[in-house]
Amino acid sequence: MHTLELTKYNLQEMTICSAPAIEPWAFFFLFADGYQPERLRELLPGVEVPQAISGVEAIAVKTEDRMMYELFPESETCDG
Repeated sequence: MHTLELTKYNLQEMTICSAPAIEPWAFFFLFADGYQPERLRELLPGVEVPQAISGVEAIAVKTEDRMMYELFPESETCDG
């Protein structure tokens, strides 16, 4: 197991594409919530990071679907 102290990195959007391999991951973990997926793919073009972005997008869609389902129980739908 490894630990990563995210706050020790000085991560900036302008230099992240040329940073050592671990820094794009640190950037992703720290700042992904503030970016649109397409912009993240531009900033972090490595093979694994876009896959992680796609995974997060899939989870977000499922979470939104689940939240909608929980907001409107079957007894409150038009069919019920």
